[in-house]
Amino acid sequence: MVVLIDCGRSGSALAFDPRSGRLAWRAALPVHPEAVLAAAPVIVQGDDALVVLDDTGRVRSRIPREYEGNELDLEPADQRRHKVLVHGDTLLAVTEAVESGGSNNAVVAYDLRTGSRRWASEGAPEEVFALVSGDDQGVLAVIVGGHGERARLVRFSLDDGTRTDLDRFTRNVAGAPAQAMLYEQDGRFLIVPYQDTGHGRAIIVLGRRAGG
Repeated sequence: MVVLIDCGRSGSALAFDPRSGRLAWRAALPVHPEAVLAAAPVIVQGDDALVVLDDTGRVRSRIPREYEGNELDLEPADQRRHKVLVHGDTLLAVTEAVESGGSNNAVVAYDLRTGSRRWASEGAPEEVFALVSGDDQGVLAVIVGGHGERARLVRFSLDDGTRTDLDRFTRNVAGAPAQAMLYEQDGRFLIVPYQDTGHGRAIIVLGRRAGG
């Protein structure tokens, strides 16, 4: 378990043993901490960068939140789960444009060991990505369907970001990620709403249908 202490311009991260509750380590952070994005490894969202810590709390790498007119899209907090995904030694995130020439809804990958950017996909302003899970071939993302559109499942290669369109779902998932969370289980996707998505608060299981 990781807890952040906000001290204004800087802060600290404290890691506790979940079995005993004892403090495992405490580390001063080189950023103003805002949130814990992951616990294995520990990734802290700071005001201008993401900081990756090792098992002892030492800074392993630092990932800038902005690059080439783009910013990692980490807000609002209740949608962050589908905008950032850690898979192995790679962090993937969805972007938003903050300057002219930037790209909305691009997917960018960073090496957690070095903090260097591996690749960035082309922006897709008309598409909304929800990063869902990783497998041995890459990272799965759902393109949320608009009104009357079925959602699409795509995969981004971890090596170079090549996008492969896989399946279309039997309906859209317009409630995610703003109103619901997506989970993958045995090749099916579950919508778990935390707001009313028009179907009450029932858990919805999406079937997949290959092709168009």
